[in-house]
Amino acid sequence: MDRQESSKLNNYGVAAARPLINIVFSWSLEDVLNAHLYRNQVTKIPDTFSTVTSYMKSFIPSLVEETHADLLSSMMNLSQAPTLKILTVQTSKNHGPPKDLFYDVTCVGTYVPQVGDLIALTDIKPKCVDHLNGPRISYLIAYVHRSRDSNLSILSSKHIDTGRYTHIKTDTLFAVYLVNMTTAVRIWKALNLKGANTSLTKNLLQPQANSSQEKFDSIGERLKICMVNLYTHLPTSCMSIKVVKDMITALDLLNSCKDLFDEVGFSNERMQLVVQDCVCILRSLRAFSVPILTDEKEIGNFCLENACLICCTVSSSSKLYTKGMKPVEILMVDEAAQLKECESLIPLQLPGLRHAILIGDQRQLPAMVKSKESHRHHQVVIDELKAKADKSSIRSRPQPGSLRFGMPESTEPIGFGSVRYEDKSNSE
Repeated sequence: MDRQESSKLNNYGVAAARPLINIVFSWSLEDVLNAHLYRNQVTKIPDTFSTVTSYMKSFIPSLVEETHADLLSSMMNLSQAPTLKILTVQTSKNHGPPKDLFYDVTCVGTYVPQVGDLIALTDIKPKCVDHLNGPRISYLIAYVHRSRDSNLSILSSKHIDTGRYTHIKTDTLFAVYLVNMTTAVRIWKALNLKGANTSLTKNLLQPQANSSQEKFDSIGERLKICMVNLYTHLPTSCMSIKVVKDMITALDLLNSCKDLFDEVGFSNERMQLVVQDCVCILRSLRAFSVPILTDEKEIGNFCLENACLICCTVSSSSKLYTKGMKPVEILMVDEAAQLKECESLIPLQLPGLRHAILIGDQRQLPAMVKSKESHRHHQVVIDELKAKADKSSIRSRPQPGSLRFGMPESTEPIGFGSVRYEDKSNSE
């Protein structure tokens, strides 16, 4: 790929995931309908890896097979798929055959395409898979990389004769929704991210021994740094004196927890009372007053620039790679039992990330994997961490029945690096 072509792709935001899109474009309709297309190509993920790169690459066959399975599944319900009518098709300014087949499209209909949608272009409204091979258009798909109102920018798998779809139309063209590839694209980017922060990934591959005391001290120190920074640097308009006093009280309780941990251990009754008081105060520190901002962009920038807690899905955490974004140092993933190991790499490589906490119950619902071939070799990240923790020198201790921290009794925190791993399966 030459520099000019790379520049075009980067402008459209599909450069990093272009290899995956090209794989999807390479499938014929017969390939898509072949449920065994990748039989024997998806193998078991090894238990050990010599490099982080080999670890990343091991997930690619499963990702491709899962993408294929998603597309095959959508073909089975084609008659119910959202459809819209395309009014005009024009080559975009960055159109460059034979690979960069970018087109600008205007359309009308109730279906509103989203970025990442994979659509089929047909000359009739399809009622079955055979209709994707129309009298004038043989199986033609496109990736939506930009969408605004009724205007789309698409990357097409084949050349489109734009002369037939101008304002003076000679033929009719429809767009049919097949599947959204956003998460698959983000995973692909995470697996092939250059210059990524792989410190936590290395810890996953080669766990380091950390005692419970070290973990407790580390978490306490992080909380101390966080709260001191907040009441030191935020203006009084953003934080009341009461909140500051509550933070100082919480810090005192954390110090007491540390002393009691050394003296009587974690499950002691006195320790539990201090922990409950500390947790109660920490919960009360959720409300903060902030400056009045009316512009949406200013509000968003202020929230991100000053946030100590950002809530999002694993997939949408890819937006935190935005240039100028402050480093995210602590990651907490809820319902981690439903998280694919490869998908976890999206947030695990965030710049500056040092600690991760995965919360879930591996005995509940697992991650959804449509492909039977991928399911045989599929690994859930929380199971992988538990297995690696059991085999490594990371200490695994039963969770005391009286310890809650506001979490349901069935929740099992699993972690690595400087974060605790607790397994209730052995608790009495």
